[in-house]
Amino acid sequence: MKKLITKITFVQKVQLFVSAMLVAYTQAMSQNMPEVTANGKNVGSWFSNNWLWITIFVIVLLAILLMGSNRRRTTTTTIVKDESGNIEKRTTTTEVDE
Repeated sequence: MKKLITKITFVQKVQLFVSAMLVAYTQAMSQNMPEVTANGKNVGSWFSNNWLWITIFVIVLLAILLMGSNRRRTTTTTIVKDESGNIEKRTTTTEVDE
């Protein structure tokens, strides 16, 4: 049976926090907008007219950010000095798929 619980990395936590704060800020700012009328009709703000598209965009962006980084990559750099004094740098990259 496959594990259903996945580890959330620090970067993913930061991305989630920033996204939540951005959504909260735009919600708060959209509620404080003054009423705009043109020819006696309430026009509203750009955000109130396009809230559905903005919400869809944020959800898709969050899904891409959170699901796009399922791989963990570990890079190890080793510096080796041989008997004759030559210095060699070796880099090893290991990718772990869960």
